[in-house]
Amino acid sequence: MDERTAHSEADTPAGPRWPGITGYLTLLVVGVLVGAILITLARRTETTVIDHIGTQVVSDAMRSYADLERREPLRLEAVLDSLMARDDLRDSFARRDRQGLHDAVRADFERLTKRFGVTRMYFSLPEPESTVFLRVHAPEKFGDSVTRSTHRAAVRTKYFASGKEFGVDEFALRVVHPFYGAEGDLLGYIEVGQGVEHLLDSMKISLGDDYGLALDRELLAGVVPPGTADVPGDQPDESRHPDLVLTYATSPAVDLDDMPALSRSMKDGPVALPPVHSEGRLFTVGTFPLHDADQRFIGVVLVRHEVSALAREIGTIRGLAMAELAGLSVVSLVLLSLAAGRRRMGRT
Repeated sequence: MDERTAHSEADTPAGPRWPGITGYLTLLVVGVLVGAILITLARRTETTVIDHIGTQVVSDAMRSYADLERREPLRLEAVLDSLMARDDLRDSFARRDRQGLHDAVRADFERLTKRFGVTRMYFSLPEPESTVFLRVHAPEKFGDSVTRSTHRAAVRTKYFASGKEFGVDEFALRVVHPFYGAEGDLLGYIEVGQGVEHLLDSMKISLGDDYGLALDRELLAGVVPPGTADVPGDQPDESRHPDLVLTYATSPAVDLDDMPALSRSMKDGPVALPPVHSEGRLFTVGTFPLHDADQRFIGVVLVRHEVSALAREIGTIRGLAMAELAGLSVVSLVLLSLAAGRRRMGRT
């Protein structure tokens, strides 16, 4: 090579400098790490978000139920006020005309059933008898003693008393008030009962979720709630749920198999349970406790909320992260191949 040739090559502008194999390996490693981090974050985000939603849904359902429990007795008190203002009911009750009283109030009971979910109506004799004079919903049954806490509270205070209690055949929200005659004499007591199922139906309409009523098996001994026979599907294995019986559900999809065996925490407050998959859909599940008028634990409300759409959105983010990881890997491998080829050419 002479001096001119060396000078000419020195003056030739250099082409683009390609990173070596080490640089491409670094790019590949960084791409893999970034993709793995994105996928991990997407998975953790899905778990965290869905768990948070499950907790929030159960808490909201418990608050909604408590709000209904506060408002419904006021509505039922207004119902009793309107009935006690009726002269025909007062006169029939004063004469102890059971058939006449039933005929006079039957249409009202049917209307209240359709409008407010009232499933029970009683007229009871005053103390010391304290026996059922008329069951409007079952007029053939009468004469048995009334010992429920709400009734005893109305006897004691001579005013409205309300609470959730078991009756002969139903767990219901009950409101009782003394029924006085035209001269102010105590004729007895009037009571209406609203099945707890009505509250769950109202919650489904307002919140859009599904609910199940699971009651204590021992307290149900000798009591057959009317909703029990209507619960779709098979009852769960008693070995797994020896303490509870599903007596009502707003959807056939609500099932005690969605929850573990009854625990102490379920008796104390709202509990979010692990999400469940059903027919390609994802649901958060939880429970909150129920207590009767004597503050006894009597069961739980099972809450079921669908989060399939959210899970799909998070899955899309995870898919994009995986696609990015795959793309970075392919590009890095191509560049590594090119770098290796250039290195071999430089050696020849």
